[in-house]
Amino acid sequence: MGCSGSKRTRGDDNVKKIRKPKPWKHSELITRTQLMQMRDEFGDTAPHYGGRTEIDCSMQCLD
Repeated sequence: MGCSGSKRTRGDDNVKKIRKPKPWKHSELITRTQLMQMRDEFGDTAPHYGGRTEIDCSMQCLD
């Protein structure tokens, strides 16, 4: 299977199904202020671990 016009073949029964990942949840209840602080800390440290600054900046613009 691949194209919209393709048909099933005998080997397609072993295909793994993709599931939507579960949303991230913190183990304890946190306030919006704490969440914003965690995001800021992540944005500050991400470039040191290979994260890209421009992606972090674009994510901050979405808030």
